Amino acid sequence: MQLMTVNAGSSSIRLALFAMEAAGPRQLGAHHAEHDGGTAATRLRSALDGWPQVEITAVVHRIVHGGARLVQACVLDAGVEKEIARLAELAPLHHPQALA
Repeated sequence: MQLMTVNAGSSSIRLALFAMEAAGPRQLGAHHAEHDGGTAATRLRSALDGWPQVEITAVVHRIVHGGARLVQACVLDAGVEKEIARLAELAPLHHPQALA
């Protein structure tokens, strides 16, 4: 099982790739890039191109502030995206990047 973590900040994006093993997670790769005006998809593709060929099983995405409703890990769906957008004023530099 491979897990990718995403931390989209106000000026950069950090990604990490882990193999989940019996002894615990083993990091396979990491990528940090400044936002350069390209799309989020372009930045993600650039990071993934430099990593070994693996099948990512799950993606974990850190959100700066989930307000009163998003207080624990959850599946990201249209309703959660709408709530993050609604809460953009709590983290105006981060939430738009996280949604992208």
